Amino acid sequence: MRVSTGKLNIALCAVASLLLLTLCARWAYADDTSAGVMLPGLRSDPPLSVRVSSASLVVKGSKIELTLDVIVKRSHGGSITVQMPRFGWLGESEPYPDRQFPELQILVDGAPAAMESSFAAFAGSTDVTQAIRAAGVDPFAIAETPPFVTPGAGGAAALEPLKRLGAIEQSGSDYLAKWRAQRKVKVALSGGSHTLTITYKIRPAYSLLRFDQLNKPAYLARYCISAQDLAGVFGSAAAAEMFVASSAAIATAIDEATPSSLSVAVDTPEKEDSAWTLIAFCGIDGKAVIGKAKKGPASARTDAKGNLRILFLERVKTSR
Repeated sequence: MRVSTGKLNIALCAVASLLLLTLCARWAYADDTSAGVMLPGLRSDPPLSVRVSSASLVVKGSKIELTLDVIVKRSHGGSITVQMPRFGWLGESEPYPDRQFPELQILVDGAPAAMESSFAAFAGSTDVTQAIRAAGVDPFAIAETPPFVTPGAGGAAALEPLKRLGAIEQSGSDYLAKWRAQRKVKVALSGGSHTLTITYKIRPAYSLLRFDQLNKPAYLARYCISAQDLAGVFGSAAAAEMFVASSAAIATAIDEATPSSLSVAVDTPEKEDSAWTLIAFCGIDGKAVIGKAKKGPASARTDAKGNLRILFLERVKTSR
């Protein structure tokens, strides 16, 4: 496949800088892997009442900024929602414990949106949402290590219902959260056209792989690249080398309806050792945007559900 090297003005080197901030601490543990955490795409309420016409994505350091031009079809308005993954305490080694995306910010036409944030929580199959509210405890204590539960105004007595429901357990004089929770954010919109700006921190998947493990056609096809493309960048010696492979999926759709256009740009300092990095994703023409680049936007193509998939590879340097 022919690579569109002319599209390299997407500051891919800066994307490498972003993902390396996440990955550099992992290299000391060669068997570490993570599936990453994706912020799900937006949904409209009522369904299909909000349409996205175009989108642009900017990576700024460890955060992304997604701008959506949308049209609210109903004259009396509608809303958009995003529902985060349901999760519990994941252990002290979990790289992404805060799956409620506490840093999420949404602007509507340049002004901070009135974000209605809610949650649902479960201990096994039992809904403990109301019990957590009544106890006045933080539903996302599960994102901390250890997941200590701090009693609210009602003191330890207010935690008794949670103990009976199996949502907490006592450890000495402390209480530990055992529930699973899920955050939902809703933003109301008036009828007509709006610009939404969504910012949050990226949480990429990563693993340590040999070159032959990367050479899986179905895997590489997500980014419109082939093993030949990789060999062209890293050389024939790559067959005997190890790579840190990272990938991110960024939702750009509403109700899984893809925007008619998507531009991507990155704004971070260049890396001194950028010659060791490779970034790839599908360009608008279905060919790979691959390699290092200078600053500037490039047109990208999402998958059928409106998710932009980016592959990052870092050659593991070995001492000689």
